[in-house]
Amino acid sequence: MAGKFDRFQATLGIDDRSPDATAVYRVVVYGDDRIIATKDVRINQAVGLDVSAVGIGNLQIEATSIGGDDGSTLVLGNARILSGVTPKPAPPAPNAPRVDYLSQMSSVSFDSYSNGTSTMASSTGQRTTTDRGSWVP
Repeated sequence: MAGKFDRFQATLGIDDRSPDATAVYRVVVYGDDRIIATKDVRINQAVGLDVSAVGIGNLQIEATSIGGDDGSTLVLGNARILSGVTPKPAPPAPNAPRVDYLSQMSSVSFDSYSNGTSTMASSTGQRTTTDRGSWVP
């Protein structure tokens, strides 16, 4: 891989024709001999695998049966190594500060007061409250 790829993705599952309804596999993905992902897979379950491969030269996938009888088959479906992939943005934290935007503003003027309150005028008549004061038309 020589560190040229961004992501490794696959869908993990156990073959539906498996005679063992209690089959469980543990899949461990190693990047340069370090664990970068671990997933447990059960029968009748598809498990998505999406890991960063940035800077990784050697990728290894290890599957171990950890439950059930022998006779089942782990399936590694739609496996791919991707480059030039833009990562998905992280979702906002639950308690992240909220950001509001004003739209349809035309002319704006500011008046600052010594108490820290600001007044903003808008020809559209929109009002928005902030933690510093109120925006008023």
